[in-house]
Amino acid sequence: MLRSPSGGAVQDSIQKWGKLTLVYRPSDADIIILVTSRPSEDLMAVYDAHHSSGNFLWRVMGRDGLQSGETPLVTQFEKGFESVQENK
Repeated sequence: MLRSPSGGAVQDSIQKWGKLTLVYRPSDADIIILVTSRPSEDLMAVYDAHHSSGNFLWRVMGRDGLQSGETPLVTQFEKGFESVQENK
């Protein structure tokens, strides 16, 4: 569950993509996606839900990267995810 205005756009994009399942309890998650949107820069980071080392698995930042209707940071995440899946 994403709890910010930009989080809704990210959540919608990820659900439309269809490769991940949204869960509402952290204990049910395999990954946690952190979304931060500030006037100067947006951030999207992915963490392992089972290890609390604080180190991200993947992260991308960019200006206007998480706007409603267009979420280029999510697109970059999707491409990275699919690349990893192809190389397994």
